Amino acid sequence: MKFQAAILLPVCLTLSAWSQLTFTVPVVDKSDSGSPLEISGTATFTEQMVANSVTASSTFKINARNTSRKGIVGS
Repeated sequence: MKFQAAILLPVCLTLSAWSQLTFTVPVVDKSDSGSPLEISGTATFTEQMVANSVTASSTFKINARNTSRKGIVGS
C-alpha cells in the first residue's frame, strides 16, 4: 500500500502542475489615420494552477513603427 501511495502522490502533483491556461491576443492599432506611428504586436496572458494556488503572468510584445519621414523627438 505504501508503494502505491508513493507513486500516486507524485502523479497527482504533476497533473495539477499541468493546469495552465494561455491566451494570446493581437494588439490592434486604433490610432487616427494621420498618426505617424503604426502599432502592432501581441499580448499573452497565462494562468497556472499548482495545488491550491494560482499564478498569473502577462507578456507584451509591442512594435511601434514610424511611418512618417520625420524623426521622433522626445521631451
